Amino acid sequence: MNPQDPDPEYRSPRCVLGEHPHCRDAEPRDSGVPGVRHLLCACPCHHGAPLFTAALMTTWAAAALACLARVAPHLS
Repeated sequence: MNPQDPDPEYRSPRCVLGEHPHCRDAEPRDSGVPGVRHLLCACPCHHGAPLFTAALMTTWAAAALACLARVAPHLS
């Protein structure tokens, strides 16, 4: 790999598993080894983008079903 090439997009294992608050790869840090650096996590959770977690999707689905239950009797 050419040192001038950009790094491929990297997502930390913690973000891949949904453990976003525990990700340590969002900020640059020193590896302690000359010429070796840590990759930065490119997960949207570090950039202020909303994430669709299972809890959020479950909440959204429950709200949608409740809304549909209220509206359905008036559709006939």
